[in-house]
Amino acid sequence: MTATPSATTTREAETTRKFVEDIFSHAIYHDREIERQKAAIEEHLRIGDREIDTLLADWRLEIAGVCAAVAPLAVRRAAAMAEATGGRYGQVIGDMNGPEETEYARELFEESGIGERFVP
Repeated sequence: MTATPSATTTREAETTRKFVEDIFSHAIYHDREIERQKAAIEEHLRIGDREIDTLLADWRLEIAGVCAAVAPLAVRRAAAMAEATGGRYGQVIGDMNGPEETEYARELFEESGIGERFVP
């Protein structure tokens, strides 16, 4: 017989997932390569280029890459927040703005070993 996860364990796992998603959102927004790809896509859309599929594929790869790079740190941070809140999710990360949000994202990139990709 396998043990059934407690409601608290399940709630903390879901809260961890939500916090990781918030962290990934900040990482994606501040990544230099993703922004470069976005600008290329916008330019191709502006001039009506038909090679958009290649650009979109490259953009998706950059998103996956930055998420993979920050994932270990994101999971540790999110798990700690979920545990500290008893599994209650809040907009702790989502409510950051201005210098506080920029510094949080910069630290995320630096601690993940991809500081050179950071865009304020």
